[in-house]
Amino acid sequence: MISVGADADATAASIIAAINDHAVLGDRFTAASSGNSIALTENATKATGDNLTDPDVKGDATAGKYKFQMSALKAGSTVTIDNQKLILATGGNETETAAALKEAIEADATLNAQYTVTASGAEVTLTQKEGQESANAPTLSYTTKAGDGYRTRMQIGANTGQSMSLDVNDMRANALGVTSNTGTAGQTVEVEGKQYAVAWTSTQSVTNGTDDIAVEFALDVSTHDNATAAVKVINNAIETVSAERSKLGAFQNRLEHTINNLGTSSENLTAAESRIRDVDMAKEMIEFTKNNILSQAAQAMLAQANQQPQNVLQLLR
Repeated sequence: MISVGADADATAASIIAAINDHAVLGDRFTAASSGNSIALTENATKATGDNLTDPDVKGDATAGKYKFQMSALKAGSTVTIDNQKLILATGGNETETAAALKEAIEADATLNAQYTVTASGAEVTLTQKEGQESANAPTLSYTTKAGDGYRTRMQIGANTGQSMSLDVNDMRANALGVTSNTGTAGQTVEVEGKQYAVAWTSTQSVTNGTDDIAVEFALDVSTHDNATAAVKVINNAIETVSAERSKLGAFQNRLEHTINNLGTSSENLTAAESRIRDVDMAKEMIEFTKNNILSQAAQAMLAQANQQPQNVLQLLR
């Protein structure tokens, strides 16, 4: 609220018009005269959290307060708020992710100076501190850490227990150790149980493959030692991918063999059903013949029984 003198109505009107016509302030606030003062009311409908860069993180905002529903993230995932990159020390489900993000924000000097942060369940609330008000809602996005891969179990037979497990390890560059989320100098990379001391580029230069935004650091090959270390990591990554492809080939062969066996079983069952139907038809024909013979025999016996009285009458004639 801005105080003006009682005889400064024209000045107040000019200030109100300037605020309401301003491209940013006018979108965020509504200025109006209030006695000898100017009242600024923040437009809650304008302070939305819709300018999020990741569809899995949903924002909801009131004036000066912004709420985000978090998704489950792994420890080591990168969360970006207003271009400030945060690395989650812990992770897990939505509630654990929200708590980890709260700790990361409070540990960041820039964001901690701008916002008061609270976490309740899967919801993280950012409240602008006095003097840090902004006309724009904070932007929030994240990059997930390389996971443990994909695992599934499928039924491949007609009977209980005839199932098959299939697992595919994470083959992304980060999981293979050829990129990094942090770019820390002198970092040690563990790939398939082996430790490699590598160096990273000073700026992010690797995208996630879906857009042109760089989100990870690449291996530094600017010196002989760095290039030698990078070759070891890349060579191990190639061997890891090759082994994974071999495993996928084995899965494919097994599934094709299962498909062939199921096709043979289906053909055998169809043939067996046909034979059963043939046997049932023969049985019905035998039953029909038996009933036909019994019917003819009964008719013959009845004719013979009717013939005896006729013979007696012939003798009395």
